[in-house]
Amino acid sequence: MAWNNAALGYNEQQKFKDLVSWLERGGSDCSKLELRFSKESQRPRLYAKEDIEQGDSLLFIPKSQLIIVDKSFESPFDTQIFS
Repeated sequence: MAWNNAALGYNEQQKFKDLVSWLERGGSDCSKLELRFSKESQRPRLYAKEDIEQGDSLLFIPKSQLIIVDKSFESPFDTQIFS
């Protein structure tokens, strides 16, 4: 996933970057997406890096990396999510 340089504080950007890095190391594919941070929204936004055709996959996350309530406390990000 590509990143732009914008306004969120370093810690907030780093949290999202760490999450995406963890997803990619685990087999997720988000290569068609770009995460942008803006001053206006204070939240990251996802943008397509290329034209997306009907039926194209935008994002693949293997089942082993889904963070759901039952598994959330097993995740290395549980302390960041619930703190």
